[in-house]
Amino acid sequence: MTHLNTDIELFLRFGLGDDYYEVTQPVYSGWDEDKGRNSIELQLDWLAELKLKDSTSVKRYKQTDVFIDSADVKRYLYTDDEGIQTGKRIYIKGKPALNRIQYFIMGVRNTSDEIVDGEVWVDELRLSGVKKDRGVAMRVQSSLKLADLGSANFTYSRQDADFHRLQERLSRGTSTAENFNVSGRLDLHRFLPRSWGFILPVNASISSATNTPKYFPGEDILVDQNAAPDTIIAQSQTISFSASLGKTSKSDNKLVKYTIDNIKTNFSASQSRSSDITYTQKWSESYSGKVSYSLPFGRDNYVSPLKWVKEFPLVGSLSDWQIYYLSLIHI
Repeated sequence: MTHLNTDIELFLRFGLGDDYYEVTQPVYSGWDEDKGRNSIELQLDWLAELKLKDSTSVKRYKQTDVFIDSADVKRYLYTDDEGIQTGKRIYIKGKPALNRIQYFIMGVRNTSDEIVDGEVWVDELRLSGVKKDRGVAMRVQSSLKLADLGSANFTYSRQDADFHRLQERLSRGTSTAENFNVSGRLDLHRFLPRSWGFILPVNASISSATNTPKYFPGEDILVDQNAAPDTIIAQSQTISFSASLGKTSKSDNKLVKYTIDNIKTNFSASQSRSSDITYTQKWSESYSGKVSYSLPFGRDNYVSPLKWVKEFPLVGSLSDWQIYYLSLIHI
């Protein structure tokens, strides 16, 4: 039941494709400044949450307001102090989102069977009470060096979704990013006798990254940053390890000189785990190793095939041309 004295409605529709919000309200003669019925005020936070509500959880402006939830459509009908419908209503089709608006449509409907002449003026469309959420970005770095035995580095960074630089009006981020990394190097050969000439550096690192979206994917519903569901958080952790072994000095023992002294080895391994909105868990491992052997020869292993032209004019300079037949064997 309604008590309207107008047959004209103004509607405002905004959304993406077939998913949209629509606000409809009667248009009264003149500016109707005394009762203010020709102005539309809409709380966007309440509107965004409305599509997730049902009859038991919906927040009503008045207890007599009507909420209808059916299939892919939701309707909210406003009432006055007497519980009579005012004609103002909200229509939600599908799952629209305020952060992916493709179009705005404004129009006028004639709800009667008669022709109506006149003009409808729209004074202005503006946002008020704009959120001014603060965004924080921070970075902490630390390093430690133990003489010539080893070193370690630590890095932690965090940037909120609302953070933006001074030269930017709005934040371009859509998620809160948090990164952590610890890496270190240990020269194990420092524990061995220097006369052996071995070098044995070991490197290891651990890193993790977490991205928590500000809104639920494809929605305009804010995510509680302190209790975000794991299904929408993108997380990754990586552990890596590497080591190499070689010699820098040459032994006087010929057997050692042409065997151990010329062998170099290295080994590396890494493991990573990640999860995001698409994959519950992704896991990968990689291992690699290498053994190399090099055998250098002297600089006198060459022939001069044109040495005999030394006495000839013009081409005599070619007598110094050398071809090395043994320079390096590498496996």
